[in-house]
Amino acid sequence: MQFEDICRENYPKIYNYILAKTKSRETAEDITQEVFLIAYRKGNGFLSHENPTAFLYVSAKNLLYEHFRESARSAPLGEQDILDVKGDVFEQIRLAHTRSIDEEIYLDKVLDSLNEKERRLYELYYVLKKPMKIIAKELHLNEAALRMKYVRLRKKVKRIVADLNLDTF
Repeated sequence: MQFEDICRENYPKIYNYILAKTKSRETAEDITQEVFLIAYRKGNGFLSHENPTAFLYVSAKNLLYEHFRESARSAPLGEQDILDVKGDVFEQIRLAHTRSIDEEIYLDKVLDSLNEKERRLYELYYVLKKPMKIIAKELHLNEAALRMKYVRLRKKVKRIVADLNLDTF
């Protein structure tokens, strides 16, 4: 499939997804353009991606988090609670800065509490944003078994976050 075909097919879907999250046509247009610019810059890497549509949605999600994080930083005191972006605990840690918490300190503390295998799982999925299917192949695991490892990892991180008193989001 050609880049133009992928754009034509997915542009309205990505735009509507972003519009639903931001409630602003102008912001949705800007972020949507950025999503497709990222895909364009990836070139053949994007075109040969296992699931180009998923790549676009993940890019949109990441840009939305960045948008809301920036919006929260520039919001007057008291409005930060209005700008609530929900997600699993990893996203909450990532967005902790919007609540005047130095996320790097806490993220390091959480990651330091994980063993080497858990940190590797975290890195593959949450940092490198690899699909579960690819991670399962790389680690020679059944995909269902890998998903269970991520469930356990999330539970462990929730406990760590609770001990750090970050669970007040």
